[in-house]
Amino acid sequence: MLCNYSALDEPKLKEINKLEKSLGVKLLAMSCCDPQIAKLDESNIDKIKALEEKIGVRLVAIQ
Repeated sequence: MLCNYSALDEPKLKEINKLEKSLGVKLLAMSCCDPQIAKLDESNIDKIKALEEKIGVRLVAIQ
């Protein structure tokens, strides 16, 4: 399962902000999916690793 921050429209963001104020906490909105991991050969994996090192993030190849 992979999760990332949700893209929220203004009404949803306002609802979350209202609940945050009520609870006295910060909330993170996350969206999750269950993708199929791509099958890559060693050469393509090395390309991904090189880009990860260059830009400082982790990448996941999915179908």
